[in-house]
Amino acid sequence: MRLNTKIFAERLRQVRKSAGLTGAKLAKAFGMQKSAIANLESGGRSPAVDTLYKLAITLNVSSDFLLGLPSPPHVPGWVLELMPELESLDHAGREAVKAVIKSLSQRDKGGPKA
Repeated sequence: MRLNTKIFAERLRQVRKSAGLTGAKLAKAFGMQKSAIANLESGGRSPAVDTLYKLAITLNVSSDFLLGLPSPPHVPGWVLELMPELESLDHAGREAVKAVIKSLSQRDKGGPKA
């Protein structure tokens, strides 16, 4: 599977412009030639991994977005904190947690109270 350089090029250009940067300013921030950014934005060149990383950080977007990949869903911090405990549960424990969460969700929506 190859990188879709057309999607990458379009998204890079879109995000760069949204950030109020010219190709020359972005190139200068990276210590690159303006032509290197132009090649990325035209689809004539694929980014190296370190360039992709720097672009994502500089432009405040995910590398997945630049590459045209679907973004993973946002997982709130409090859910991440529970992950070790949830992963240690057996099947019955996971089903019990699901039932409690569904019950609380229905209660919060005005449904039947547990």
